Amino acid sequence: MNTPIDRPDCNRCVHFYITYDVRMPYGCRVLGFHGRQLPMLTVLSASGSDCLSFQSKPAELLARRTRRG
Repeated sequence: MNTPIDRPDCNRCVHFYITYDVRMPYGCRVLGFHGRQLPMLTVLSASGSDCLSFQSKPAELLARRTRRG
């Protein structure tokens, strides 16, 4: 099993988005669904393995988001 650092994190994924639906706020563009919990947790509970669709956001975008603080 992967360590928590190696695991896919929806907040760092290009496919992750926040919906306008208050009841189901988290979505995944590549998997085509949204729900109450982060998509990575939905995938883990349904398949028993980490999300295979994870694609990291560009490093400059991640750096810019952390600077805003």
